[in-house]
Amino acid sequence: MTFHQIDSFRMCSHLPRPMPTIKFQSQQFELSPMTVQEALQHLQELLNSELGNPRFIHKGKQLSLEQLLPDGQTMVLCTSKTAIEKVNAQDEKFQQASKNYQMMLKTRPKTQSEPEEYYCETIETLGLSNDHKAKKLLHEIRTDFGVRSIMKKYGWRIGRLIELHPDEHTILGYNQNKGQVIALRLRTDDLEGFRTFDSIRKVMLHELSHQVHSEHDEHFHALNRQLNKECDSYHRGSRVDAGRVSETHHYQEDTNGRVLGGRNKDGSMREILLQAATVRLTQQEQELVDSCGNKH
Repeated sequence: MTFHQIDSFRMCSHLPRPMPTIKFQSQQFELSPMTVQEALQHLQELLNSELGNPRFIHKGKQLSLEQLLPDGQTMVLCTSKTAIEKVNAQDEKFQQASKNYQMMLKTRPKTQSEPEEYYCETIETLGLSNDHKAKKLLHEIRTDFGVRSIMKKYGWRIGRLIELHPDEHTILGYNQNKGQVIALRLRTDDLEGFRTFDSIRKVMLHELSHQVHSEHDEHFHALNRQLNKECDSYHRGSRVDAGRVSETHHYQEDTNGRVLGGRNKDGSMREILLQAATVRLTQQEQELVDSCGNKH
């Protein structure tokens, strides 16, 4: 649409005398006298687009739609239709993922018995935008069948499961004082969305491995891989693989950092751990190690 198609909009250089001016993004227009509502309608016709939540700001004050445009420059601030559609699409994607997860819970084989007790006593978020989604994610991690089953099996309890502050952008999580606090990064780097549930759960399993091993050594990596396998087994409905970790359900660590409770015959847990440690770390495992802010 060209400017001459709208009588009330004319390019600045075409006006014989000063008129009220509006600035929208990088464009500037001078108008004949009219209300803010009329100016908004003309601007939307000119741009061939509906403006979301438009605000007309003149000298720091927001104008009402009924007011006449004052002399001088008025800024037009709004959310573009594309940005609104992007946010709505992200919200729909999150809701669909949540529905899929709930459907998975409903269709899980009935042979599994859900652990009823919470093994993370409290959850805490930061109260940022979309805080209800952050709380839902932490709740889903706390109530995840695989995570709860693992914590029940090894007798682990977490005092506080919290949202990691965005300022700590270099890490994805940490385990403080062997489970007193576990912090997880929930939001994407741009803070506009949320990380996937699976990626957050992998960080949770990584931090649970610190319940036994403080350092990222071969014993830690072996346990972390085992926890991921067990979690997958629980979700597949297979109780067999998850029960073959060792003959004792509680890992312990002596003063020299050695794992106690393993079998001492051929094929012992100690040998299994050492064999697993010889396997090169995957790229995902290395990223989790690099982004772990473990505190003790």
